[in-house]
Amino acid sequence: MNLLDVIIIIALASAAFQGALAGAAVQVGFFTGFLSGMGAGAIIAPAVTPLFRGYVGQLLVTLLLVFGVATALAVVGVHVALHLRGQLREAGAGPADRAVGGGVAALALLVIMWVFTSALAAAPAAVITGQIHGSAVLNVVDGVLPPAPAVFAQLGRTFDVPGAPSLFTGLEPEPAEPVDLPSDAEVAAATDAGRRATVKVFGRGCPVEQQGSGFVAGPELVVTNAHVVTGASEVVIEGIDGRDAAVTVAFDADLDIAVLHVDGLATVPLELEAEPAERGATGAVLGFPLGTFRSEPAAVLRRFTAVGRDLYGSGRVRRDVYQLLAHMPEGGSGGPLLTSDGRVIGVAFSRSLRDPQVGYALTSVPVREMVLEASGSTPQTSTGRCLA
Repeated sequence: MNLLDVIIIIALASAAFQGALAGAAVQVGFFTGFLSGMGAGAIIAPAVTPLFRGYVGQLLVTLLLVFGVATALAVVGVHVALHLRGQLREAGAGPADRAVGGGVAALALLVIMWVFTSALAAAPAAVITGQIHGSAVLNVVDGVLPPAPAVFAQLGRTFDVPGAPSLFTGLEPEPAEPVDLPSDAEVAAATDAGRRATVKVFGRGCPVEQQGSGFVAGPELVVTNAHVVTGASEVVIEGIDGRDAAVTVAFDADLDIAVLHVDGLATVPLELEAEPAERGATGAVLGFPLGTFRSEPAAVLRRFTAVGRDLYGSGRVRRDVYQLLAHMPEGGSGGPLLTSDGRVIGVAFSRSLRDPQVGYALTSVPVREMVLEASGSTPQTSTGRCLA
């Protein structure tokens, strides 16, 4: 139990008390209007926020729209409910209305929390996400209720800084039991094997320049995250062997993987494993968080299917991922997860919002399939629209 749990319990007790005083009819009217307004605001917000520049401005506009429409419809709902409550009390059902009111209010508040959990679970503020993912109450609610509708997940994209898509539709699972990390010698071997083939990737053409990591995965082919190049009119890679222009020849918004073709690239490619790794497999995650090369020791805690959102926060997708015991600084996604003998068993995806020593990587299998399909292909493919 954390601070957020204490706040939730106090809020539920207060809602139940106020609900008993006001009656079930008023509670149903208020929360029906409020939730309907939130849904309407969430639909309107994505169409309006692009008119405003900057993360803070778009966030404020979103909050004003969502809560403004929700409050307006809640007032309408209460007005209608007050008329209904009068009729119930004239009919002698007043005591029953008040008795049920507390339960209705508490249940409705839990539903609102469920919606906001979906929208805020991937917010950039670590204090918020840490409390959300560590809340015992919200974890119970998340385990009982299905994922919130996609419209609220799209709303959550406004709260998040543009970047990697949500790996989970709800709360992140708890880390598996720890395993042994690789030795310094094993990390050094993995780093030596992959350093030359690991590159920075720049996507230009959107209001905000996108930057991420990638690696050479085939003759003249580089793998990176799709969110690094989405909407980009110009793509550039930079590594030990120099700086080169690239074109996107494969793009998967569900997997969040793109394959780039770099004409004349002579760097020896890394080998993508055809089979997933087992729990306990060790190696290193290579990449350029904040633009600086880093190699972090990593070990596979478990492999599972994560149900999350696509690149644009609309569709629900399934990804085969590893949960890793690894410190993965922000900005390192797209880099290779390498074993000590230089085999790529995964692609760095995101850090944990629950535990700073846990991260996630896509398994190599679907990425390898994309690279094989892209081999020999040079026509540029669409990279969709800008995220910001």
